[in-house]
Amino acid sequence: MFVEKVEHLADGVHDLLRDGEGNIWLASDGQGIFRFSGTQFTALDEAAGLPSAQVMALTWNGTDSLYIGTYDAGLYIFNNGKVRALSFPSEPVPAIMSLAYAPEGRLWLGTRGRGLWSYDNGIFRQYAAPENDFPSNYVNSLYIDTFRRMWIGFTNGVMVLEENMFKVADTNTSPVFSFLTIGFDSTLIATEGGLRLFHAGEARPFVTGT
Repeated sequence: MFVEKVEHLADGVHDLLRDGEGNIWLASDGQGIFRFSGTQFTALDEAAGLPSAQVMALTWNGTDSLYIGTYDAGLYIFNNGKVRALSFPSEPVPAIMSLAYAPEGRLWLGTRGRGLWSYDNGIFRQYAAPENDFPSNYVNSLYIDTFRRMWIGFTNGVMVLEENMFKVADTNTSPVFSFLTIGFDSTLIATEGGLRLFHAGEARPFVTGT
């Protein structure tokens, strides 16, 4: 399935992950997926059976499967050297901007304009604004921390899924790109407007001491 060797990456990289064997996977906007095994890059692209070269998100199930979210062709799974589609229940298929695989075996998908989706036991479910007080249907980022909470970054706010309940974590209107939990009640939030810190139930601009 993979081409022999790639000399360089010419397009933007949207997502990174490390699998259980230590390989590094990169999602690119225009060249498909790259795998770095420690010595060279190999590629999984349209020529190898992936219908789209615009890959926005990747996640790993922890054992044997890579999930692939594309901008223009939906959701795919790479397993045993083969790519196959996981058919969305509605048309048009939304652009998938982020993915996260929860420890209990549920796949989460953040989309551009179609909200948050879950995939479990072959069934898709949509969570869309204004349901659960979501600020919008544009989900930029998903992050599952070490405490099994899932952080959801929108273009205009942050929610957290904890104990099967969605809670508002930040009402800041800057697009949210990434998260990093640094303690049970402390999570860094990377936004277009700067770095923010969620602590003691409240999000504020993150300012270090002088």
